Amino acid sequence: MKIDDQNIRGLRKAGGAPPKKLAKASKKKEAEVAAPKDEFNATKTKYGFTEGNVVLPLETGGGKDEIVPKIAEMVSGAKTAVQVQMYKLGHNKIVDVLADQARKGVKVQVLLDPTIGYNARDTEKKSQMHDFLRAAGVEILKYPIDKPAGKIDHVKMLIVDGKSLLIGGMNWDQHSPLNKDFDVVIKGPAVGDAQDVFNHDWKLSGGKIISGLKAPGPQKDGDAKVRMLTTEVDRKDIDTALQENINKAEKSIMMEAFALADKTTIQNLINAKERGVDVRVILDPNVPISFINKKSANILKEAGVKVKWRDVNIGKREKLHAKMAIFDEKTTILGSCNFSHKGLAVNHEANVEVISDSVGNAFTKMFERDWKDESIDEIRFLPDFNEKVGEQPPAEQMAKELLRYSTKVFYPGRRRIYTGKKKKAILSALEDYGKVSKPASPKTLLGNSGKEFAIDESQEMEVIGDLASHMCNMETFEMKPGAGDSKPLYDHRVEISKTAAEEVPDNVPRYLDDMVKAIENKEIKDFVKNAISQLPEGFLKAPSASSGKFHPADEVDPNDVDVSPEQYPEYRGGGLVLHSRRVQKMAGILCEHYGVEGIKKDEILAAMALHDAMKGVSMDNLKDALKNGDSIPWEKTTTPDHGHVASEWIKHMDPTGGKMTKNIRRFAANHMSIWNEPQPTPAKDIGEFISSVSDYVVSQKNFYLEV
Repeated sequence: MKIDDQNIRGLRKAGGAPPKKLAKASKKKEAEVAAPKDEFNATKTKYGFTEGNVVLPLETGGGKDEIVPKIAEMVSGAKTAVQVQMYKLGHNKIVDVLADQARKGVKVQVLLDPTIGYNARDTEKKSQMHDFLRAAGVEILKYPIDKPAGKIDHVKMLIVDGKSLLIGGMNWDQHSPLNKDFDVVIKGPAVGDAQDVFNHDWKLSGGKIISGLKAPGPQKDGDAKVRMLTTEVDRKDIDTALQENINKAEKSIMMEAFALADKTTIQNLINAKERGVDVRVILDPNVPISFINKKSANILKEAGVKVKWRDVNIGKREKLHAKMAIFDEKTTILGSCNFSHKGLAVNHEANVEVISDSVGNAFTKMFERDWKDESIDEIRFLPDFNEKVGEQPPAEQMAKELLRYSTKVFYPGRRRIYTGKKKKAILSALEDYGKVSKPASPKTLLGNSGKEFAIDESQEMEVIGDLASHMCNMETFEMKPGAGDSKPLYDHRVEISKTAAEEVPDNVPRYLDDMVKAIENKEIKDFVKNAISQLPEGFLKAPSASSGKFHPADEVDPNDVDVSPEQYPEYRGGGLVLHSRRVQKMAGILCEHYGVEGIKKDEILAAMALHDAMKGVSMDNLKDALKNGDSIPWEKTTTPDHGHVASEWIKHMDPTGGKMTKNIRRFAANHMSIWNEPQPTPAKDIGEFISSVSDYVVSQKNFYLEV
């Protein structure tokens, strides 16, 4: 069975190549990694195999935690050096023992991913933890992340005295030991290769390498061959080893995976099944990763591959977080790398490949127990623990989102903490709204901070309170549903999306007509009317969010919020048009609120009508289509720079050669302000501010603006 673009639909949401490029890329990739069954080629990775290693398998999950006690034991026993490279650090016991050893004079180096916290509370806890460790004498550095956008340092390993290594998939935060995960402790010459990885990364991050650390030689009772595997944008050791082992497996492949989203991996698993290998896969069922895992599972099941789902403990918010595969009960690959394009080709990751009968047998027994006793055949509904909306009143929820916007766009170096003084100031601003006869003028609340337009930080809470209250007091605004509702958020989104799939397409002509009517200037009105008449067909049929995870549910494809494809075999569209009209209407409301009138207002409204006109079009494809006179190709997935692509298309449509649409193009290009990479783009004036805030607000999954 060959994977085609139809049955792989949606895999790029987890980071794959664009659908039309998948088949070609897959063939090339298969050719690069394929090897004859009787030939083991280890030359394609930086590190070769070392022999004589002792490897101890460890696991967490199902009420068991073998990893945290082992970490504490190893760190406590350190004599000279403790070196940690970790994506998420925060477990109290581990943080304390690191600090204790540093106070005793042990050299403790901690290399962390620079990603900020998931929310204000997480960010605050990270900052406090870093201060605590530094005060104890721990050296902390951040791995330098520049490009590509979205790359992270996902490595999870510990080296003690240069003589022992712990490496695997478990993060070191307070919650992670509750997840299903696997690590290994290694003693032997393989520690030297891990030391090489850490030293390279520490030096790259600006640190000074500890001299005199020497890896042990082959151990007397060491039966394991170990190969260190790393992944970056310029090296793909893990992918090479993974495909190599899948392609040469003769009897069995057992995999436990948090995310399975790489097309070549899926295709090679299918190929292995077809040549008689027993292929079994256990996947994580939690939202939102289940959206992609379910698509992968359906493809594998159709080919006869056996797939189960981890029977997670909902009360403990447990995940299957492992990234492990066992081949012929002898070779095991595990570590930090998820089986996705981002893991295999973008992030900085570290895995080990272990060839050992004893280690292979140990992990096989764990897998067989997980398969038999801790997995289920069919996925069941689980709440989305990471994406629930708040229980606070609508205006307060809106204010929290606007605080996020203000911090990321205007003050990117500042921590966004909705606690203490900021929370008190916002609540005070919300309470004061409406007590005065007229809100403060734009000149008072918004203006130039130095040379750049910005929200004045001294009046930031007043601006946010004023704006949040104004939006939430509109009769046409509704927030639904909240996390405190008796019915799960997921069920609400499915129900809303199913109803919208029947109703929204019929309203598309009205949405388009209203976008034109909203503009008063005849020249701009005629331009927008003509532009709308020549929009790509994809715009009229597309949902507002290609993943289904974001935006109000009446704008997304029911298939993407996990409704049975048989029920909605083809999404009829209209969500992107509805979104565009909502953004335009919100922009009009803000123009009125801030006293923006005349041509400037019409330019903003025109830009918002067309801001997502090229949401599924790349700049290269647009230029090729315009040059050749072809229809503009539309991809299902969102193109990251679609604001600039829309600006280019607007210029092409402008009968004045770009003169009339100069500001329209600027507002359209900047609507992604908060999401622009590598850093958000601050608004340069009130027009860009209104454009970006309007799009940001109506893109929230529980903020509905009636149009």
